[in-house]
Amino acid sequence: MSPLKGANYYRASYKNAQGIFMYSKIVKLDGAAPESYSLVNNPVRGLLQVRTISATGTDLVMNIYDISGKNLLTKQVKNAGTLTNISIPTFLPGIYVLTISSADRDTESIKFIVK
Repeated sequence: MSPLKGANYYRASYKNAQGIFMYSKIVKLDGAAPESYSLVNNPVRGLLQVRTISATGTDLVMNIYDISGKNLLTKQVKNAGTLTNISIPTFLPGIYVLTISSADRDTESIKFIVK
């Protein structure tokens, strides 16, 4: 079970050796919004396919970084559909990070592997 989006309040309860219930202090956790994007293929060979789950019709900026943080590719997607293809035929095998940004959402990051 995952937390709902927004503020969630929790406290733990337990029974001690004498049978008395004890309670922790109440803590607040902020639940993140569900992921809006996913990869169709991971590991990747030449073509990265990004599924936009709840951002259809939105303008997006997608960046791909290598493991050292160097920006290798930036792609602007106007009026995103449900699937975006990014050609990466010259990428060497390794681990990369795709970041996806839009005006109305937080930036999301997804790790992927190029084989």
